Amino acid sequence: MTLNQLYKSYNSIKEIRLIGKEIITDHKICEVIGIYLCGGHLQLLLLEYNEKQIEYESEQDTLYNNDYERVITNRTRKREGISRDFKVVSNNIKEIVINDVCYEVEEIGSTRALLSVSDNTFIFSQFFQKGWKPKSIGKVNLENCFICTVLFKGKFNKMPNFGDNPNILFKNRDSSRQELIEQPITLEIGKAYDDKIQFKIKETGEEHWIYINGVSICDIFAETMKNFENPKIKGQRSEKELQKMKADTEKRLMEVCPKGKGFLSIEYESDTDEQIDFHSIDWLESEPIHRTGAISLIASPNYPTGKLGKPLRVALVEEPLDLSTKSMEVELFCLIRKIENSDIELTSQLKT
Repeated sequence: MTLNQLYKSYNSIKEIRLIGKEIITDHKICEVIGIYLCGGHLQLLLLEYNEKQIEYESEQDTLYNNDYERVITNRTRKREGISRDFKVVSNNIKEIVINDVCYEVEEIGSTRALLSVSDNTFIFSQFFQKGWKPKSIGKVNLENCFICTVLFKGKFNKMPNFGDNPNILFKNRDSSRQELIEQPITLEIGKAYDDKIQFKIKETGEEHWIYINGVSICDIFAETMKNFENPKIKGQRSEKELQKMKADTEKRLMEVCPKGKGFLSIEYESDTDEQIDFHSIDWLESEPIHRTGAISLIASPNYPTGKLGKPLRVALVEEPLDLSTKSMEVELFCLIRKIENSDIELTSQLKT
């Protein structure tokens, strides 16, 4: 990096408004530092710390430093994905309301707060010059924190006039949380299930049930390619475009499920009305296979509600099976619970 590049980086920020308000909740500290204008973009700057995340990272470092050798399987990869699902406060913000004016959020970014990154040092120093005095987060090792930026939608030639004492509201979107179950069951294709299947959430011991409405083998290839016969899709594309889409889809499908095979399809309802993640035991104990591309597969239930009156859901176990398969050993691996995130209101003096 040259001095000219440093100079350009330092001078890219044109206007700053200090907020200096903190949010403390559930082992997290979030310092809402302020708003700044850079290259026609208006951005909110936050600094966040999650105690549970640092504890987890410390535990992982200890394991590796003690020459602990782990066999990476799909199960360990999925478990770790649940364990380290540490969402920062800013992740859920969908709109920012300042003095009853609503600003949509276009993008949210998060990166480790390393002083070796010059941009981090510059942005902190400019807010220090405006009078920023960190609160609780000022006592935390900075390299355990994350700098988060929330980009306002649209272009701004100048900082909006927020006034001296604006009300600020973060309107949050809903999110989800995975809760580990890991309960094995044997599913038989075409069997009529009469009883509920009881299960527990591992971390809390909380008891729930699911009821299986039907188990079948879904010929993913055949079902997906049927979509190209839909008159609505045909009317939106030329024949050349349609053939290209079909060829691309067929190629991606072949990577996950060859012709003549299918995925286990489970229609179920549950007391929680939440999604259950099913996986085969063989797949969970196997090493991950890294694919170059991805394809999203969605199955819909035949009816809106199940036999017990709860919303009916469909789970696909994405492991190729012969269409003549009679049974499969699977696990209720985790429950995916919807989280309704409350809005957050800040009342603070904005200093210029």
